[in-house]
Amino acid sequence: MNRDQSWNPRQPFSTIRAANAHFLGKSTENVKLTLPAKLKRELETLAEQSGQPLSDYLRSVLARQLLGEGHYQRWQAELARVRQETETHEQQ
Repeated sequence: MNRDQSWNPRQPFSTIRAANAHFLGKSTENVKLTLPAKLKRELETLAEQSGQPLSDYLRSVLARQLLGEGHYQRWQAELARVRQETETHEQQ
């Protein structure tokens, strides 16, 4: 996986997909999770509160736990920047 060794905040990504691919790598496998009903409901609630689909929310939880907090924070900051830039362009 690429991680973020070559990431340069002065050369920002233009799409959320590009940022996700850089920070997480390309999604090449489908994974099916079998979860207890209570855990799934809790995760669905958290995903809804964050305004994300469940799959995106789970991806961010796994990234944070497996790739480390610093990597996660850089990824989230870049996603926020791309979203803000997209909203600005849409308003113009």
